[in-house]
Amino acid sequence: MASLIDNWNSASTGARIAFGAAAAAIVAVAVALALWALRDERQPLFTDLDPRDAAAIATELERMKVPYAVSDDGTTILVDKANVHATRLKIMGKGVDLKGTVGFEIFNNTDFGMTEFAQKINYQRALQGELARTVGALAEVKSARVHLVLPESGLLRRAAAKPKASVTLVMRGAERLSPEQIQGIQRLVAASVAEMEPSAVTVLDQQGVALSRRAEPEDEAAGPRLDAKREYEAYLARKVGTVLDQAFGPGRGIVSIDVALDYDQVKVTREDLLPAGRDGGGAIVRRRESTQSPPTYSAALPAVDTMREPYRRPASTTSEVEYQLGRRVEQTVSAPGAVRRISVGVLLPRDIQAADAESLKQVIAMAAGLNPARGDAIAFSWVAPQPARAAAPQPEVKLQAARSMSPRGSSIIEHADPLLWWGVAALAVLGLLAALVAVLRRRRARGLSAKQREETLSQIRTWTAQNG
Repeated sequence: MASLIDNWNSASTGARIAFGAAAAAIVAVAVALALWALRDERQPLFTDLDPRDAAAIATELERMKVPYAVSDDGTTILVDKANVHATRLKIMGKGVDLKGTVGFEIFNNTDFGMTEFAQKINYQRALQGELARTVGALAEVKSARVHLVLPESGLLRRAAAKPKASVTLVMRGAERLSPEQIQGIQRLVAASVAEMEPSAVTVLDQQGVALSRRAEPEDEAAGPRLDAKREYEAYLARKVGTVLDQAFGPGRGIVSIDVALDYDQVKVTREDLLPAGRDGGGAIVRRRESTQSPPTYSAALPAVDTMREPYRRPASTTSEVEYQLGRRVEQTVSAPGAVRRISVGVLLPRDIQAADAESLKQVIAMAAGLNPARGDAIAFSWVAPQPARAAAPQPEVKLQAARSMSPRGSSIIEHADPLLWWGVAALAVLGLLAALVAVLRRRRARGLSAKQREETLSQIRTWTAQNG
Protein backbone atom coordinates (compact mmCIF):
# COMPACT_ATOMS: atom_id res chain seq x y z
CA MET A 1 0.00 0.00 0.00
CA ALA A 2 2.90 2.35 0.81
CA SER A 3 4.43 1.75 -2.62
CA LEU A 4 1.06 2.42 -4.21
CA ILE A 5 0.80 5.72 -2.33
CA ASP A 6 4.35 6.67 -3.36
CA ASN A 7 3.55 5.86 -6.99
CA TRP A 8 0.40 7.94 -6.76
CA ASN A 9 2.27 10.89 -5.32
CA SER A 10 5.06 10.63 -7.90
CA ALA A 11 2.68 10.13 -10.84
CA SER A 12 1.84 12.95 -13.20
CA THR A 13 -1.60 14.51 -13.45
CA GLY A 14 -2.40 12.70 -16.72
CA ALA A 15 -1.56 9.33 -15.20
CA ARG A 16 -3.81 10.03 -12.19
CA ILE A 17 -6.68 10.97 -14.50
CA ALA A 18 -6.18 7.82 -16.59
CA PHE A 19 -6.14 5.62 -13.49
CA GLY A 20 -9.31 7.22 -12.11
CA ALA A 21 -11.11 6.83 -15.43
CA ALA A 22 -10.10 3.16 -15.66
CA ALA A 23 -11.31 2.47 -12.13
CA ALA A 24 -14.65 4.20 -12.77
CA ALA A 25 -15.10 2.25 -16.01
CA ILE A 26 -14.40 -1.03 -14.22
CA VAL A 27 -17.01 -0.31 -11.55
CA ALA A 28 -19.62 0.83 -14.11
CA VAL A 29 -19.10 -2.18 -16.36
CA ALA A 30 -19.18 -4.56 -13.41
CA VAL A 31 -22.50 -3.13 -12.19
CA ALA A 32 -23.98 -3.20 -15.70
CA LEU A 33 -22.92 -6.81 -16.26
CA ALA A 34 -24.35 -7.84 -12.91
CA LEU A 35 -27.68 -6.21 -13.68
CA TRP A 36 -27.71 -7.72 -17.17
CA ALA A 37 -26.96 -11.20 -15.84
CA LEU A 38 -29.59 -11.07 -13.11
CA ARG A 39 -32.41 -9.42 -15.04
CA ASP A 40 -35.42 -11.32 -16.33
CA GLU A 41 -35.18 -12.02 -20.06
CA ARG A 42 -38.27 -11.52 -22.17
CA GLN A 43 -38.87 -12.09 -25.85
CA PRO A 44 -41.64 -10.90 -28.14
CA LEU A 45 -44.66 -13.16 -28.21
CA PHE A 46 -46.36 -11.23 -31.04
CA THR A 47 -45.20 -8.11 -32.90
CA ASP A 48 -46.89 -5.52 -35.13
CA LEU A 49 -50.24 -6.17 -33.51
CA ASP A 50 -53.42 -4.30 -34.18
CA PRO A 51 -54.80 -2.67 -30.98
CA ARG A 52 -57.79 -5.00 -31.04
CA ASP A 53 -55.58 -8.06 -31.46
CA ALA A 54 -53.27 -6.86 -28.67
CA ALA A 55 -56.26 -6.43 -26.35
CA ALA A 56 -57.56 -9.92 -27.17
CA ILE A 57 -54.15 -11.52 -26.55
CA ALA A 58 -53.63 -9.59 -23.29
CA THR A 59 -57.04 -10.73 -22.05
CA GLU A 60 -56.17 -14.35 -22.85
CA LEU A 61 -52.78 -14.07 -21.10
CA GLU A 62 -54.45 -12.70 -17.98
CA ARG A 63 -56.89 -15.56 -18.07
CA MET A 64 -53.96 -18.00 -18.36
CA LYS A 65 -52.14 -16.12 -15.52
CA VAL A 66 -49.02 -15.62 -17.65
CA PRO A 67 -46.98 -12.48 -16.81
CA TYR A 68 -46.40 -10.25 -19.82
CA ALA A 69 -45.20 -6.78 -20.77
CA VAL A 70 -46.22 -4.40 -23.54
CA SER A 71 -43.79 -2.37 -25.66
CA ASP A 72 -43.61 -0.44 -28.94
CA ASP A 73 -46.74 1.59 -28.13
CA GLY A 74 -48.84 -1.50 -27.50
CA THR A 75 -47.96 -3.31 -30.73
CA THR A 76 -45.60 -5.87 -29.13
CA ILE A 77 -46.30 -8.26 -26.24
CA LEU A 78 -43.33 -9.69 -24.33
CA VAL A 79 -43.26 -12.83 -22.18
CA ASP A 80 -40.56 -14.83 -20.43
CA LYS A 81 -37.99 -16.30 -22.82
CA ALA A 82 -38.39 -19.81 -21.42
CA ASN A 83 -42.16 -19.82 -22.03
CA VAL A 84 -42.48 -17.88 -25.27
CA HIS A 85 -43.01 -20.87 -27.58
CA ALA A 86 -45.35 -22.74 -25.28
CA THR A 87 -47.41 -19.61 -24.65
CA ARG A 88 -47.66 -18.87 -28.35
CA LEU A 89 -48.93 -22.38 -29.07
CA LYS A 90 -51.50 -22.10 -26.31
CA ILE A 91 -52.72 -18.74 -27.62
CA MET A 92 -53.10 -20.10 -31.13
CA GLY A 93 -54.82 -23.19 -29.79
CA LYS A 94 -57.37 -21.05 -27.96
CA GLY A 95 -58.63 -19.77 -31.32
CA VAL A 96 -57.96 -16.09 -30.67
CA ASP A 97 -58.96 -14.10 -33.77
CA LEU A 98 -55.95 -12.22 -35.08
CA LYS A 99 -55.99 -9.42 -37.65
CA GLY A 100 -59.60 -8.77 -36.69
CA THR A 101 -60.84 -11.51 -39.04
CA VAL A 102 -62.77 -14.71 -38.60
CA GLY A 103 -62.46 -17.76 -40.81
CA PHE A 104 -64.32 -21.01 -41.22
CA GLU A 105 -63.92 -21.68 -37.52
CA ILE A 106 -67.14 -19.70 -37.19
CA PHE A 107 -68.94 -22.95 -38.06
CA ASN A 108 -67.32 -24.92 -35.24
CA ASN A 109 -70.31 -24.22 -32.99
CA THR A 110 -73.25 -24.34 -35.36
CA ASP A 111 -76.63 -23.16 -34.18
CA PHE A 112 -79.26 -25.37 -35.76
CA GLY A 113 -81.90 -22.70 -35.22
CA MET A 114 -80.06 -20.20 -37.46
CA THR A 115 -81.93 -18.94 -40.49
CA GLU A 116 -80.73 -19.46 -44.06
CA PHE A 117 -79.94 -15.76 -44.43
CA ALA A 118 -77.70 -15.84 -41.32
CA GLN A 119 -75.93 -18.93 -42.66
CA LYS A 120 -75.18 -17.11 -45.92
CA ILE A 121 -73.82 -14.10 -44.05
CA ASN A 122 -71.59 -16.32 -41.90
CA TYR A 123 -70.30 -18.11 -44.98
CA GLN A 124 -69.47 -14.79 -46.63
CA ARG A 125 -67.69 -13.58 -43.48
CA ALA A 126 -65.72 -16.81 -43.24
CA LEU A 127 -64.70 -16.66 -46.91
CA GLN A 128 -63.62 -13.03 -46.59
CA GLY A 129 -61.58 -13.83 -43.49
CA GLU A 130 -59.82 -16.80 -45.08
CA LEU A 131 -58.92 -14.77 -48.17
CA ALA A 132 -57.65 -11.90 -46.01
CA ARG A 133 -55.41 -14.30 -44.07
CA THR A 134 -54.04 -15.79 -47.28
CA VAL A 135 -53.29 -12.40 -48.85
CA GLY A 136 -51.86 -11.10 -45.57
CA ALA A 137 -49.32 -13.94 -45.57
CA LEU A 138 -47.33 -12.15 -48.30
CA ALA A 139 -44.02 -10.75 -47.05
CA GLU A 140 -44.78 -7.24 -48.36
CA VAL A 141 -48.29 -7.08 -46.87
CA LYS A 142 -48.84 -6.08 -43.26
CA SER A 143 -52.60 -6.67 -43.22
CA ALA A 144 -55.41 -7.17 -45.73
CA ARG A 145 -59.17 -6.91 -45.86
CA VAL A 146 -61.42 -8.55 -48.44
CA HIS A 147 -64.99 -7.56 -49.32
CA LEU A 148 -67.13 -9.85 -51.46
CA VAL A 149 -70.33 -9.03 -53.31
CA LEU A 150 -72.17 -12.30 -53.91
CA PRO A 151 -75.44 -11.86 -55.85
CA GLU A 152 -78.34 -14.05 -54.86
CA SER A 153 -79.36 -16.70 -57.34
CA GLY A 154 -82.95 -17.59 -58.12
CA LEU A 155 -85.58 -17.82 -60.82
CA LEU A 156 -86.70 -14.22 -60.37
CA ARG A 157 -83.17 -12.80 -60.02
CA ARG A 158 -81.20 -11.19 -62.78
CA ALA A 159 -79.00 -13.76 -64.45
CA ALA A 160 -76.51 -11.12 -65.60
CA ALA A 161 -75.37 -10.26 -62.06
CA LYS A 162 -71.80 -11.39 -61.46
CA PRO A 163 -69.87 -11.56 -58.18
CA LYS A 164 -67.29 -8.87 -57.43
CA ALA A 165 -64.59 -8.34 -54.82
CA SER A 166 -62.33 -5.64 -53.44
CA VAL A 167 -59.05 -6.13 -51.57
CA THR A 168 -57.48 -3.43 -49.38
CA LEU A 169 -53.80 -3.87 -48.50
CA VAL A 170 -51.67 -2.22 -45.83
CA MET A 171 -48.04 -2.49 -46.90
CA ARG A 172 -44.99 -2.88 -44.67
CA GLY A 173 -43.09 0.38 -44.74
CA ALA A 174 -41.97 1.22 -48.27
CA GLU A 175 -42.65 -2.27 -49.66
CA ARG A 176 -44.50 -2.47 -52.98
CA LEU A 177 -46.12 -5.29 -54.93
CA SER A 178 -45.10 -6.17 -58.47
CA PRO A 179 -47.71 -6.35 -61.25
CA GLU A 180 -47.36 -10.14 -61.26
CA GLN A 181 -48.20 -10.28 -57.53
CA ILE A 182 -51.25 -8.03 -58.02
CA GLN A 183 -52.50 -10.30 -60.81
CA GLY A 184 -51.86 -13.27 -58.55
CA ILE A 185 -54.08 -11.75 -55.84
CA GLN A 186 -56.82 -11.12 -58.39
CA ARG A 187 -56.67 -14.69 -59.65
CA LEU A 188 -56.59 -16.07 -56.10
CA VAL A 189 -59.77 -14.26 -55.12
CA ALA A 190 -61.47 -15.08 -58.44
CA ALA A 191 -60.62 -18.77 -58.08
CA SER A 192 -62.16 -18.85 -54.59
CA VAL A 193 -65.57 -17.56 -55.66
CA ALA A 194 -67.76 -19.25 -58.24
CA GLU A 195 -68.28 -17.45 -61.57
CA MET A 196 -65.96 -14.55 -60.67
CA GLU A 197 -63.59 -13.12 -63.23
CA PRO A 198 -60.14 -11.76 -62.26
CA SER A 199 -61.10 -8.43 -63.82
CA ALA A 200 -63.90 -8.10 -61.23
CA VAL A 201 -61.37 -7.94 -58.35
CA THR A 202 -60.13 -4.46 -57.37
CA VAL A 203 -56.94 -4.14 -55.32
CA LEU A 204 -56.24 -0.95 -53.32
CA ASP A 205 -53.44 0.14 -51.03
CA GLN A 206 -53.71 1.99 -47.72
CA GLN A 207 -53.73 5.32 -49.56
CA GLY A 208 -56.78 4.35 -51.62
CA VAL A 209 -54.78 4.07 -54.85
CA ALA A 210 -55.94 1.34 -57.21
CA LEU A 211 -53.12 -1.13 -57.77
CA SER A 212 -55.04 -3.17 -60.33
CA ARG A 213 -56.50 -2.07 -63.61
CA ARG A 214 -59.46 -3.50 -65.41
CA ALA A 215 -58.20 -6.42 -67.47
CA GLU A 216 -59.77 -6.56 -70.93
CA PRO A 217 -59.30 -9.56 -73.20
CA GLU A 218 -56.87 -7.69 -75.42
CA ASP A 219 -54.92 -6.51 -72.38
CA GLU A 220 -54.58 -10.07 -71.14
CA ALA A 221 -53.11 -11.12 -74.50
CA ALA A 222 -50.90 -8.04 -74.84
CA GLY A 223 -48.13 -9.62 -72.78
CA PRO A 224 -47.87 -12.88 -74.77
CA ARG A 225 -48.18 -10.98 -78.05
CA LEU A 226 -45.36 -8.64 -77.15
CA ASP A 227 -43.21 -11.57 -76.02
CA ALA A 228 -43.82 -13.37 -79.32
CA LYS A 229 -42.92 -10.23 -81.26
CA ARG A 230 -39.67 -9.79 -79.31
CA GLU A 231 -38.68 -13.43 -79.70
CA TYR A 232 -39.24 -13.38 -83.47
CA GLU A 233 -37.33 -10.11 -83.86
CA ALA A 234 -34.44 -11.44 -81.78
CA TYR A 235 -34.37 -14.63 -83.89
CA LEU A 236 -34.13 -12.69 -87.15
CA ALA A 237 -31.58 -10.27 -85.66
CA ARG A 238 -29.33 -13.18 -84.74
CA LYS A 239 -29.51 -14.57 -88.27
CA VAL A 240 -28.75 -11.22 -89.93
CA GLY A 241 -26.08 -10.47 -87.31
CA THR A 242 -24.27 -13.68 -88.25
CA VAL A 243 -24.10 -12.51 -91.87
CA LEU A 244 -22.75 -9.09 -90.86
CA ASP A 245 -20.16 -10.64 -88.54
CA GLN A 246 -18.85 -12.79 -91.34
CA ALA A 247 -18.73 -9.83 -93.76
CA PHE A 248 -17.33 -7.01 -91.57
CA GLY A 249 -16.07 -8.65 -88.41
CA PRO A 250 -17.67 -9.54 -85.06
CA GLY A 251 -19.77 -6.74 -83.60
CA ARG A 252 -19.03 -4.17 -86.33
CA GLY A 253 -22.41 -4.27 -88.02
CA ILE A 254 -25.60 -3.21 -86.26
CA VAL A 255 -29.00 -4.59 -87.25
CA SER A 256 -32.48 -3.58 -86.10
CA ILE A 257 -35.57 -5.55 -87.11
CA ASP A 258 -39.23 -4.70 -86.64
CA VAL A 259 -41.84 -7.39 -87.21
CA ALA A 260 -45.53 -6.58 -87.51
CA LEU A 261 -47.64 -9.59 -86.60
CA ASP A 262 -51.26 -10.09 -87.57
CA TYR A 263 -53.35 -11.44 -84.70
CA ASP A 264 -56.68 -11.31 -86.57
CA GLN A 265 -58.25 -14.73 -86.94
CA VAL A 266 -59.81 -15.01 -90.42
CA LYS A 267 -62.22 -17.77 -91.43
CA VAL A 268 -62.94 -18.19 -95.17
CA THR A 269 -65.67 -20.53 -96.44
CA ARG A 270 -65.68 -21.53 -100.13
CA GLU A 271 -68.43 -23.54 -101.84
CA ASP A 272 -68.07 -25.02 -105.34
CA LEU A 273 -70.48 -27.03 -107.54
CA LEU A 274 -68.93 -30.22 -108.89
CA PRO A 275 -70.35 -31.90 -112.03
CA ALA A 276 -71.11 -35.61 -111.68
CA GLY A 277 -71.32 -38.33 -114.28
CA ARG A 278 -69.42 -39.00 -117.47
CA ASP A 279 -71.09 -36.25 -119.50
CA GLY A 280 -70.89 -33.72 -116.68
CA GLY A 281 -74.65 -33.63 -116.31
CA GLY A 282 -74.66 -34.55 -112.70
CA ALA A 283 -76.24 -37.39 -110.80
CA ILE A 284 -79.81 -38.37 -111.82
CA VAL A 285 -82.18 -38.08 -108.92
CA ARG A 286 -85.54 -38.69 -110.69
CA ARG A 287 -86.57 -39.48 -114.31
CA ARG A 288 -90.12 -39.60 -115.76
CA GLU A 289 -91.32 -40.23 -119.35
CA SER A 290 -94.90 -39.86 -120.58
CA THR A 291 -96.20 -40.88 -124.09
CA GLN A 292 -99.53 -39.66 -125.62
CA SER A 293 -101.09 -41.89 -128.45
CA PRO A 294 -103.26 -40.47 -131.34
CA PRO A 295 -107.07 -40.96 -131.07
CA THR A 296 -108.80 -43.90 -132.97
CA TYR A 297 -112.15 -43.65 -134.88
CA SER A 298 -114.98 -46.13 -134.42
CA ALA A 299 -117.08 -47.83 -137.23
CA ALA A 300 -120.23 -45.89 -136.40
CA LEU A 301 -118.74 -42.75 -137.80
CA PRO A 302 -119.62 -41.87 -141.42
CA ALA A 303 -117.33 -43.07 -144.05
CA VAL A 304 -114.60 -40.78 -145.13
CA ASP A 305 -113.91 -39.94 -148.61
CA THR A 306 -111.62 -42.64 -149.88
CA MET A 307 -110.01 -40.24 -152.22
CA ARG A 308 -108.53 -38.34 -149.31
CA GLU A 309 -105.84 -39.57 -147.02
CA PRO A 310 -107.20 -39.59 -143.46
CA TYR A 311 -105.55 -37.17 -140.94
CA ARG A 312 -103.83 -38.81 -138.04
CA ARG A 313 -102.13 -36.97 -135.08
CA PRO A 314 -98.65 -38.31 -134.32
CA ALA A 315 -97.86 -39.76 -130.86
CA SER A 316 -96.10 -37.39 -128.38
CA THR A 317 -93.51 -38.40 -125.73
CA THR A 318 -92.46 -36.22 -122.74
CA SER A 319 -89.35 -36.91 -120.62
CA GLU A 320 -88.49 -35.24 -117.32
CA VAL A 321 -85.05 -35.80 -115.76
CA GLU A 322 -83.91 -34.21 -112.45
CA TYR A 323 -80.17 -33.95 -111.83
CA GLN A 324 -78.30 -33.08 -108.63
CA LEU A 325 -74.87 -31.47 -108.82
CA GLY A 326 -72.15 -32.23 -106.23
CA ARG A 327 -70.98 -29.55 -103.76
CA ARG A 328 -67.56 -28.98 -102.20
CA VAL A 329 -67.29 -26.74 -99.13
CA GLU A 330 -63.86 -25.63 -97.91
CA GLN A 331 -63.20 -23.67 -94.70
CA THR A 332 -59.82 -22.01 -94.28
CA VAL A 333 -58.93 -20.62 -90.83
CA SER A 334 -55.77 -18.57 -90.56
CA ALA A 335 -54.16 -18.87 -87.15
CA PRO A 336 -53.34 -15.55 -85.39
CA GLY A 337 -49.71 -14.52 -85.28
CA ALA A 338 -48.93 -14.49 -88.99
CA VAL A 339 -46.26 -12.09 -90.21
CA ARG A 340 -47.74 -8.98 -91.76
CA ARG A 341 -44.57 -7.03 -92.54
CA ILE A 342 -40.82 -7.15 -91.76
CA SER A 343 -38.62 -4.06 -91.72
CA VAL A 344 -34.83 -4.42 -91.52
CA GLY A 345 -32.40 -1.61 -90.80
CA VAL A 346 -28.64 -2.23 -91.14
CA LEU A 347 -25.89 0.10 -89.97
CA LEU A 348 -22.52 -0.67 -91.59
CA PRO A 349 -19.09 0.38 -90.28
CA ARG A 350 -18.01 1.73 -93.69
CA ASP A 351 -19.41 2.67 -97.05
CA ILE A 352 -19.59 -0.05 -99.70
CA GLN A 353 -20.04 -0.06 -103.45
CA ALA A 354 -23.49 -0.20 -105.03
CA ALA A 355 -22.92 -3.70 -106.39
CA ASP A 356 -21.73 -4.96 -103.03
CA ALA A 357 -24.66 -3.29 -101.31
CA GLU A 358 -27.10 -5.00 -103.68
CA SER A 359 -25.49 -8.38 -103.09
CA LEU A 360 -25.51 -7.88 -99.33
CA LYS A 361 -29.14 -6.80 -99.49
CA GLN A 362 -30.09 -10.01 -101.30
CA VAL A 363 -28.20 -12.15 -98.79
CA ILE A 364 -29.89 -10.44 -95.84
CA ALA A 365 -33.28 -10.70 -97.54
CA MET A 366 -32.78 -14.43 -97.98
CA ALA A 367 -31.58 -14.86 -94.40
CA ALA A 368 -34.51 -12.93 -92.91
CA GLY A 369 -37.10 -14.35 -95.32
CA LEU A 370 -38.20 -10.98 -96.71
CA ASN A 371 -41.11 -10.94 -99.16
CA PRO A 372 -41.40 -7.78 -101.31
CA ALA A 373 -44.98 -8.64 -102.25
CA ARG A 374 -45.89 -8.49 -98.56
CA GLY A 375 -44.37 -5.04 -98.17
CA ASP A 376 -41.11 -6.04 -96.49
CA ALA A 377 -38.31 -3.49 -96.74
CA ILE A 378 -34.61 -3.22 -95.97
CA ALA A 379 -32.47 -0.09 -95.56
CA PHE A 380 -28.67 0.41 -95.37
CA SER A 381 -26.64 3.17 -93.81
CA TRP A 382 -23.04 3.60 -92.74
CA VAL A 383 -21.17 5.59 -90.11
CA ALA A 384 -17.68 6.98 -90.67
CA PRO A 385 -15.25 5.92 -87.94
CA GLN A 386 -14.49 8.66 -85.46
CA PRO A 387 -10.82 9.55 -84.91
CA ALA A 388 -9.52 8.27 -81.64
CA ARG A 389 -9.22 10.94 -79.03
CA ALA A 390 -5.85 11.46 -77.48
CA ALA A 391 -5.83 10.48 -73.89
CA ALA A 392 -5.49 13.44 -71.58
CA PRO A 393 -2.21 13.41 -69.71
CA GLN A 394 -2.71 12.24 -66.21
CA PRO A 395 -1.12 14.42 -63.57
CA GLU A 396 1.55 12.74 -61.60
CA VAL A 397 0.54 12.08 -58.09
CA LYS A 398 3.34 11.98 -55.65
CA LEU A 399 2.59 10.33 -52.43
CA GLN A 400 4.69 11.46 -49.61
CA ALA A 401 4.53 9.53 -46.45
CA ALA A 402 4.75 11.90 -43.55
CA ARG A 403 5.67 10.26 -40.35
CA SER A 404 5.67 12.22 -37.19
CA MET A 405 6.57 10.96 -33.80
CA SER A 406 6.48 12.79 -30.52
CA PRO A 407 9.69 13.05 -28.59
CA ARG A 408 8.24 10.82 -25.91
CA GLY A 409 6.76 8.32 -28.41
CA SER A 410 9.93 6.28 -28.83
CA SER A 411 10.42 5.78 -25.12
CA ILE A 412 6.82 5.65 -23.90
CA ILE A 413 7.14 2.04 -22.87
CA GLU A 414 10.48 2.56 -21.24
CA HIS A 415 9.31 5.56 -19.15
CA ALA A 416 5.76 4.37 -18.47
CA ASP A 417 4.32 5.33 -15.10
CA PRO A 418 3.46 2.57 -12.66
CA LEU A 419 -0.17 3.75 -12.64
CA LEU A 420 -0.47 2.78 -16.29
CA TRP A 421 0.52 -0.75 -15.38
CA TRP A 422 -2.23 -0.65 -12.76
CA GLY A 423 -4.67 0.40 -15.53
CA VAL A 424 -3.63 -2.57 -17.67
CA ALA A 425 -4.17 -4.86 -14.69
CA ALA A 426 -7.60 -3.32 -14.16
CA LEU A 427 -8.55 -4.06 -17.77
CA ALA A 428 -7.44 -7.67 -17.28
CA VAL A 429 -9.68 -7.88 -14.20
CA LEU A 430 -12.51 -6.45 -16.27
CA GLY A 431 -12.08 -9.19 -18.83
CA LEU A 432 -12.10 -11.77 -16.04
CA LEU A 433 -15.35 -10.36 -14.71
CA ALA A 434 -16.91 -10.50 -18.17
CA ALA A 435 -15.94 -14.15 -18.52
CA LEU A 436 -17.31 -14.86 -15.04
CA VAL A 437 -20.62 -13.21 -15.89
CA ALA A 438 -20.87 -15.30 -19.06
CA VAL A 439 -20.36 -18.46 -17.01
CA LEU A 440 -22.98 -17.31 -14.53
CA ARG A 441 -25.38 -16.62 -17.33
CA ARG A 442 -24.97 -20.10 -18.72
CA ARG A 443 -25.57 -21.55 -15.27
CA ARG A 444 -28.64 -19.43 -14.87
CA ALA A 445 -29.94 -20.55 -18.28
CA ARG A 446 -29.64 -24.15 -17.06
CA GLY A 447 -31.40 -23.23 -13.81
CA LEU A 448 -29.64 -22.28 -10.50
CA SER A 449 -31.03 -22.76 -7.09
CA ALA A 450 -31.32 -19.92 -4.57
CA LYS A 451 -28.31 -21.20 -2.59
CA GLN A 452 -26.11 -21.29 -5.70
CA ARG A 453 -27.12 -17.75 -6.57
CA GLU A 454 -26.15 -16.50 -3.10
CA GLU A 455 -22.76 -18.23 -3.30
CA THR A 456 -22.11 -16.74 -6.73
CA LEU A 457 -23.00 -13.22 -5.58
CA SER A 458 -20.75 -13.55 -2.54
CA GLN A 459 -17.84 -14.64 -4.77
CA ILE A 460 -18.41 -11.64 -7.04
CA ARG A 461 -18.43 -9.27 -4.03
CA THR A 462 -15.21 -10.85 -2.67
CA TRP A 463 -13.37 -10.56 -6.02
CA THR A 464 -14.54 -6.99 -6.45
CA ALA A 465 -13.31 -6.03 -2.96
CA GLN A 466 -9.91 -7.67 -3.50
CA ASN A 467 -9.30 -6.00 -6.85
CA GLY A 468 -10.84 -2.65 -5.92
